[in-house]
Amino acid sequence: MFEPLVSVIIPTYNSRDHVQEAVDTILKQTYSNIEIIVVDSSTDDTKQVLERYGERVRYFYQEPKGVSAARNFGLSQARGSLVAFQDADDRWLSGRIETQLLALKRFPDAALVFSDYAMFDHSGVILPSACWPHFKLWLDEYRDAGGDFAYGRLYWELMLGNCIGTCTVLAVKDVLERFGGFDETFKTCEDLDLWLRVSTKCSFLYVDKVLAEYRVHSSGLSGSRDTRDMTWALDRARVREKHLRTNIVPEDLRSRVEQLQGKDCWELGLACLDRGDRSLARTMFMTGLRYRPSDVRMWLYVGFTLLPNSFIAISKRMKRRIQQGPAWSSENLK
Repeated sequence: MFEPLVSVIIPTYNSRDHVQEAVDTILKQTYSNIEIIVVDSSTDDTKQVLERYGERVRYFYQEPKGVSAARNFGLSQARGSLVAFQDADDRWLSGRIETQLLALKRFPDAALVFSDYAMFDHSGVILPSACWPHFKLWLDEYRDAGGDFAYGRLYWELMLGNCIGTCTVLAVKDVLERFGGFDETFKTCEDLDLWLRVSTKCSFLYVDKVLAEYRVHSSGLSGSRDTRDMTWALDRARVREKHLRTNIVPEDLRSRVEQLQGKDCWELGLACLDRGDRSLARTMFMTGLRYRPSDVRMWLYVGFTLLPNSFIAISKRMKRRIQQGPAWSSENLK
């Protein structure tokens, strides 16, 4: 029978309020050959919460180094040939692992299987499927005749936006290690970077079912939702830049990835300017110019970021006055 050991890796950081629920959804899986590895960097009593599970949870403490370092350490400790990832505040549906193993049995060459997931917030409201629009095009193209599976290369779709929920990933451990694991220099998008690297050589398998639930916080990483979205967007551009500079991008897709990078760096530069971060804006414009060297607007904005603060303040006041219109109107002249 196909019953491999599945190692579930959970990084935790001050997760006492949710980690028990996360672990319980793993222990309630219909597939039982599972080990749970918790890599904890908490300053709260997460460890005490986990002690109730005894030997059912393999607990490790690690000085805070970020989620990538925690996952990499978990990989190094995993005994299973397959690994799954769970954040300390997410939940799995009870048939998640069993369903994905049955899919892998049908497509044994897949390096990684993932699924759809739903989102929920602090009120418990379940939000719709998290499937990205551009991913649905891939799904239509690679869908298996049976309807529930899709199997193929995914590099370009991942470049457009991370369509893989890490809370749904079940991967071959040896493959992840062969590709170097998670890049610990990224604050976010470390998962996107790894999935992209693996997808240059391997095919992925998708199960078209909601098998996990991802918790959406009103605040968290770096504060507000807008700030988090900006952080993710910047890191996506950094991931793309890493792949372009180190020649990871498949040659047949390089031109398209360069065009995408130039466009995104332009938009990110404008967003950084709007936030008042001229230094970062200049970095994004300069990065974009590598792929759009004849873009006059980008060159002009690089120059704009070098102007004195006083000149920029005057320019902003003039812009506001123009947008507001004249203080007088034709009605006042009658």
